[in-house]
Amino acid sequence: MVTRAALSALVKGDIDNFIVGSTKGGIEEQEAEGQRWLCDGKTILPKNYHDCTQKDFEKFGIEIVGDYDDLFNLVKFPKGWKIEPGESSYWSCLVNDQGKEIAKVFYKAAFYDKRAKIYLNE
Repeated sequence: MVTRAALSALVKGDIDNFIVGSTKGGIEEQEAEGQRWLCDGKTILPKNYHDCTQKDFEKFGIEIVGDYDDLFNLVKFPKGWKIEPGESSYWSCLVNDQGKEIAKVFYKAAFYDKRAKIYLNE
Protein backbone atom coordinates (compact mmCIF):
# COMPACT_ATOMS: atom_id res chain seq x y z
CA MET A 1 0.00 0.00 0.00
CA VAL A 2 1.37 3.38 -0.98
CA THR A 3 0.69 6.09 1.61
CA ARG A 4 0.58 9.85 1.15
CA ALA A 5 3.89 10.08 3.00
CA ALA A 6 5.43 7.57 0.59
CA LEU A 7 4.13 9.45 -2.45
CA SER A 8 5.45 12.72 -1.05
CA ALA A 9 8.89 11.15 -0.61
CA LEU A 10 8.79 9.75 -4.16
CA VAL A 11 7.91 13.16 -5.63
CA LYS A 12 10.93 14.62 -3.80
CA GLY A 13 13.16 11.86 -5.18
CA ASP A 14 13.65 10.35 -1.71
CA ILE A 15 13.60 6.67 -2.66
CA ASP A 16 14.72 5.40 0.77
CA ASN A 17 11.78 7.04 2.52
CA PHE A 18 9.43 6.06 -0.30
CA ILE A 19 10.31 2.46 0.56
CA VAL A 20 9.87 3.13 4.29
CA GLY A 21 6.48 4.77 3.71
CA SER A 22 5.18 2.05 1.42
CA THR A 23 6.40 -0.93 3.46
CA LYS A 24 3.98 -2.35 6.03
CA GLY A 25 5.28 -1.27 9.44
CA GLY A 26 8.07 0.76 7.83
CA ILE A 27 7.19 4.08 9.44
CA GLU A 28 6.70 2.46 12.85
CA GLU A 29 10.12 0.83 12.54
CA GLN A 30 11.66 4.16 11.54
CA GLU A 31 10.15 5.73 14.66
CA ALA A 32 11.42 2.88 16.87
CA GLU A 33 14.87 3.25 15.31
CA GLY A 34 14.73 6.96 16.15
CA GLN A 35 14.15 6.11 19.80
CA ARG A 36 17.00 3.56 19.81
CA TRP A 37 19.26 6.24 18.28
CA LEU A 38 18.23 8.84 20.89
CA CYS A 39 18.75 6.44 23.80
CA ASP A 40 22.12 5.12 22.59
CA GLY A 41 24.24 7.25 24.92
CA LYS A 42 23.43 10.52 23.18
CA THR A 43 24.01 13.75 25.09
CA ILE A 44 21.37 15.77 23.30
CA LEU A 45 18.05 17.31 24.27
CA PRO A 46 15.28 18.87 22.19
CA LYS A 47 15.49 22.58 21.46
CA ASN A 48 11.72 22.85 21.84
CA TYR A 49 10.49 23.11 25.45
CA HIS A 50 6.92 22.49 26.63
CA ASP A 51 5.89 24.60 29.65
CA CYS A 52 9.52 24.90 30.76
CA THR A 53 12.71 26.68 29.72
CA GLN A 54 16.39 26.00 29.24
CA LYS A 55 17.01 27.64 32.63
CA ASP A 56 14.89 24.93 34.30
CA PHE A 57 17.34 22.33 33.03
CA GLU A 58 20.39 24.43 33.87
CA LYS A 59 19.26 24.28 37.53
CA PHE A 60 19.94 20.53 37.36
CA GLY A 61 23.45 21.15 36.05
CA ILE A 62 22.66 20.42 32.39
CA GLU A 63 24.82 22.59 30.15
CA ILE A 64 23.92 23.45 26.55
CA VAL A 65 27.12 22.98 24.54
CA GLY A 66 25.81 23.89 21.07
CA ASP A 67 23.63 22.84 18.16
CA TYR A 68 23.37 19.20 17.18
CA ASP A 69 20.84 19.68 14.38
CA ASP A 70 17.53 21.47 13.76
CA LEU A 71 15.77 19.55 16.53
CA PHE A 72 18.41 18.94 19.19
CA ASN A 73 21.09 20.74 21.19
CA LEU A 74 24.30 19.09 22.29
CA VAL A 75 24.35 19.05 26.08
CA LYS A 76 26.56 18.04 28.94
CA PHE A 77 24.65 15.94 31.47
CA PRO A 78 25.59 15.61 35.12
CA LYS A 79 27.42 12.35 35.81
CA GLY A 80 25.14 9.34 35.52
CA TRP A 81 22.29 11.11 33.72
CA LYS A 82 20.94 9.54 30.54
CA ILE A 83 18.00 9.15 28.21
CA GLU A 84 16.13 5.84 28.43
CA PRO A 85 13.28 4.40 26.34
CA GLY A 86 9.77 5.22 27.54
CA GLU A 87 6.34 3.70 27.09
CA SER A 88 6.28 4.02 23.28
CA SER A 89 8.69 4.79 20.48
CA TYR A 90 7.66 8.47 20.68
CA TRP A 91 8.52 8.85 24.35
CA SER A 92 11.82 8.57 26.20
CA CYS A 93 12.81 9.61 29.72
CA LEU A 94 15.64 11.81 30.96
CA VAL A 95 16.72 10.14 34.19
CA ASN A 96 19.20 11.28 36.82
CA ASP A 97 21.99 9.25 38.42
CA GLN A 98 19.46 7.81 40.92
CA GLY A 99 17.19 6.56 38.12
CA LYS A 100 14.54 9.21 38.82
CA GLU A 101 12.70 10.51 35.77
CA ILE A 102 13.33 14.25 35.45
CA ALA A 103 11.69 14.88 32.08
CA LYS A 104 9.93 13.20 29.19
CA VAL A 105 11.36 13.56 25.70
CA PHE A 106 8.99 13.35 22.75
CA TYR A 107 10.70 12.45 19.48
CA LYS A 108 8.81 11.53 16.34
CA ALA A 109 11.41 10.24 13.93
CA ALA A 110 9.08 9.63 10.98
CA PHE A 111 10.59 11.21 7.86
CA TYR A 112 7.43 13.11 6.99
CA ASP A 113 6.84 14.66 10.45
CA LYS A 114 10.13 14.78 12.34
CA ARG A 115 9.87 16.73 15.61
CA ALA A 116 11.01 16.75 19.22
CA LYS A 117 9.99 18.42 22.46
CA ILE A 118 10.91 18.08 26.13
CA TYR A 119 8.49 18.12 29.07
CA LEU A 120 9.85 18.72 32.57
CA ASN A 121 8.24 16.59 35.27
CA GLU A 122 6.61 18.46 38.14
